[in-house]
Amino acid sequence: MKKTFNDEIIYSPLAYILSLLLCTVWLILIFIGPLLYKLPQSFYSFSDMYYYLFHFTCHQQPSRCYWLLDYQLPVCVRCFGIYFGAFIGLLVYPFFKSIKSTSIPKKAWLLLCFLPIGIDGICSTIHIYSSPHWLRLITGILCGGVAMYYIIPGLNDVVRIVKDN
Repeated sequence: MKKTFNDEIIYSPLAYILSLLLCTVWLILIFIGPLLYKLPQSFYSFSDMYYYLFHFTCHQQPSRCYWLLDYQLPVCVRCFGIYFGAFIGLLVYPFFKSIKSTSIPKKAWLLLCFLPIGIDGICSTIHIYSSPHWLRLITGILCGGVAMYYIIPGLNDVVRIVKDN
């Protein structure tokens, strides 16, 4: 008997577990950069390559980044907020929703939570104001955390499609 699609069909928690693992590794990688410069100078070329690879995901402007051990993190405060928010969102996800669910919240919630980061980013880019680090961090956390409630069900749906075919 072939299964029919239902918003709450239960599938393996693979998407959730892999997402949590990847997000954890990504956050750890962010903090490794400054530690690399504490190694002997022969490792500096490796450190430079590490920062170069992160430039594909972030502008890395020094004034917009956190610093650790006198070295800049490889992502800006807003990007760090998004990644940290995604991590927190994944940690609390099972308390609000089944990790196997394929149903997503209304799209209006997504737009509502992305609006602050969008407004802040645009206003900062066109020099209406320069947002402080705390605002960039908060809007990033909000954006990253809420995004998980759309990404995990989407990934679960991909797992469902692959398993059904």
